[in-house]
Amino acid sequence: MAKARSLNVGLLKAPVEASMRPLVEAFKTAIDDFHLSGAEIYWMCQTGQMESKFSNALFERRLKMKATFRGLRTMEKLAAKYPA
Repeated sequence: MAKARSLNVGLLKAPVEASMRPLVEAFKTAIDDFHLSGAEIYWMCQTGQMESKFSNALFERRLKMKATFRGLRTMEKLAAKYPA
């Protein structure tokens, strides 16, 4: 995938089960790419998020699990504010 214009991190209560991974793979498009890591999902978008057909609501409906997505800058600020 080319350079991403935005990188978002989705936080989940529990890791996505292996049987649900194909549902996440189905979100991939020419402009959107996704990577799962434990209870986190990384969404890279080559264009502005408003141009993407992906949304948090779509994710929650398809996978039937709650998620919250935050931009990478927001995650960096939170990590700095609350170090380990």
